[in-house]
Amino acid sequence: MHNTPRSEIAGALEDGKLDVAIGYHPHLRTSFYQQLLFSRAFVGIVSENNARVGDSVTLKQLSGIPVVRTPGTSVINQWLDQKLWRSGKMQVALESQYVMALAPILAETDWMGIISEELVSAFKKLARLRVVSLPKDVPHVSIRQHWHLRYKDDGANRFLREVVYDALRDG
Repeated sequence: MHNTPRSEIAGALEDGKLDVAIGYHPHLRTSFYQQLLFSRAFVGIVSENNARVGDSVTLKQLSGIPVVRTPGTSVINQWLDQKLWRSGKMQVALESQYVMALAPILAETDWMGIISEELVSAFKKLARLRVVSLPKDVPHVSIRQHWHLRYKDDGANRFLREVVYDALRDG
């Protein structure tokens, strides 16, 4: 497993330095095959005692809520930047490198975090938190495996892709 910079993934796949790239890589278009592994929706999460935030938020309401951001929600961060940050309407309270650090932080503040839906049960085990529905146009993230067309028929590469697919696919 390599932690290849996003800008180098295409070249590494083409050169055979990487067999597959797994993740959200919309920049990989021509010369690459892709296979959907799973798709994730996102939710807001706040302290159970947070009286400022209801069960759901609109984009306008979201602009008035201090948000804790993490790199694990980079697609949502980019979406929020486009919708709110550039217009000066986004309140970033804190940026944390660790998504699981959000649970104790949010439990003790009136801030909101945005997490992948499947993390909700883990977060609720760590702190007294509740889920907030986000605006309907918040994007879902599709995680795919990508490989270069040169290795489409390579037996070892095909075997690896099958193992990855069987291990990670939804359903």
